[in-house]
Amino acid sequence: MAFIRARLDEDMNLALDCIVKDGRWRAEGTSLVLDTAAEIERVYLAIADHMARHDPARVIRRVEAHRAIVDAYTDATDLGTDARGAFVSDRATGLGIAVKKMAAEHSDHPDYEAEWSVEPEPGS
Repeated sequence: MAFIRARLDEDMNLALDCIVKDGRWRAEGTSLVLDTAAEIERVYLAIADHMARHDPARVIRRVEAHRAIVDAYTDATDLGTDARGAFVSDRATGLGIAVKKMAAEHSDHPDYEAEWSVEPEPGS
């Protein structure tokens, strides 16, 4: 959990550093602009659309949602395991898969461990 919490903290801090008072990022033509009308940089349209999609306010909402999933997983795992070592809560198993998928977003990070990867479900 420390790995994914650290990545979420990095995303949140970067998003908070990019917030402009009363501003929202959006693509306009070939530029990325703030709703405050301050042009940031001329970029290709596809890049501008991508950058606008990662508006700091949206990143903050994603980080908060992911933190809630990590917290729910931690709560579910606190219920313990049975004699076979399986979680007593099916919720812990499902949330564990979700948390591993979230960690996979950072598979290029030097602290990422390959054992966290989730094998695809049979038939998918």
